[in-house]
Amino acid sequence: WLQNCSNVQVFGVTDRNTTAGDTAVIEGSSVGCSITGVTAYNCGGHCASISSGSGTTGAAPVNCHITDVYSESQGECIAAITAQTSTNKPTNCTITNAKGKNCGRVTPSEGFALVNTTNCKIQGSIYDTNGNMTHAVAERGAGPTLNTFEIESWVQGSSGFFSMTSRWPSAHSVI
Repeated sequence: WLQNCSNVQVFGVTDRNTTAGDTAVIEGSSVGCSITGVTAYNCGGHCASISSGSGTTGAAPVNCHITDVYSESQGECIAAITAQTSTNKPTNCTITNAKGKNCGRVTPSEGFALVNTTNCKIQGSIYDTNGNMTHAVAERGAGPTLNTFEIESWVQGSSGFFSMTSRWPSAHSVI
C-alpha cells in the first residue's frame, strides 16, 4: 500500500485467500509511483487500485501506474482507478496488462472501473464465466474526462457490458 509517496517503485505483490481489503494500492497524494506484478486469488477487495482514498481532501494520485496484473475470483474489481469524491480526481494514471476472471463476489462490482478520473487508462482482458459482475467495464462519477478502456478480449456473463457516464470524445473504448 503506497500512500502519499513520491517516485516509489514496488515489484511483485501476491495475495491469496484474504477476505477483505485491496491487494495492491497507490493512494492519496502519490506522484510518479508504480507497482509491477500483482497476483491475487480469491481475495476480498480490488486486485489493483489507484485511488484518492477516503479522507484525503485535495490529494489524488498523479502519474501513477500499475502493470502486469492477474486476478482470479476477486471480490471486487480486477482493476480500478477511483476517487472517493468528485474533487480529488486521479490524473494521468494507468493500469495496464490487467487480466482476470470471475471477480464480483461483492455487489456491485466491475471487471474494470474508472470513477471520477481524468486522462486515465485501463488496458487488459476480462473473463466472466460466472456472471457475477454488475458490469464488465464501468465509468462513473462526476465529469470523468479523457479516459480510455482498451479491452483485448472477454467472456461476457455479466448483467451489463459497458456502463459509461460520458461519451466520445471525453470517454471511449478501444475494442
